[in-house]
Amino acid sequence: MNDKKRRWPIIEELPALEQEAFENYLAGSQRPLNEDGTQGYYQHDYEAWKRSLQRRPSDN
Repeated sequence: MNDKKRRWPIIEELPALEQEAFENYLAGSQRPLNEDGTQGYYQHDYEAWKRSLQRRPSDN
């Protein structure tokens, strides 16, 4: 059995502007905590958020 806990990507490691927008997108969602107490995120949530940005019409 593997006793090692999974290490989730850390929200604080994202670029500042992306971090704020992604946290807003995740508001109210469950997010994993890493063993060291850092706030992680699920990769599928990050990918869904990125796809949603691509679907938005441009302001130009």
